[in-house]
Amino acid sequence: MKGENKMLDPICDMTVDPAKAAGKFDFDGTTYYFCSVHCQKLFQTDPAKYLAAADTCMTQMDSRTASPFYETLGFFGPPLAARMNAELGRTYSTSKHLNWVFAPTSDARPGWGSENARWGNYDAYGLMGSTTDSSGYAFSMNS
Repeated sequence: MKGENKMLDPICDMTVDPAKAAGKFDFDGTTYYFCSVHCQKLFQTDPAKYLAAADTCMTQMDSRTASPFYETLGFFGPPLAARMNAELGRTYSTSKHLNWVFAPTSDARPGWGSENARWGNYDAYGLMGSTTDSSGYAFSMNS
């Protein structure tokens, strides 16, 4: 995440101010900043492993045509796609992953998705929950 001089730790995704980072590491033309020495040491043991794992996940997700979204798992797709596109020159579809987050249903769990109206007597815009019945439940931030 670039902007306002902030970056994301590649291990834990915490926001890091480069001037206050616990450490930094250059790999393959990119400087990575870390929130803690622990995260830096993990990444330094095998940076290619962490980047390859992220690429494998995003490639698999990008190849899907139907939404696999279920509860909070899909929330990681849009920021990861955007970050890898910006920092590593990838071309993952940020719009596909973002649309899956806000869809009212998914292949993984039909009738479960983002609420985009009132839910019973309550405003529920953006909550995740049952979109097909009025006696289910919805939650925020997987609470």
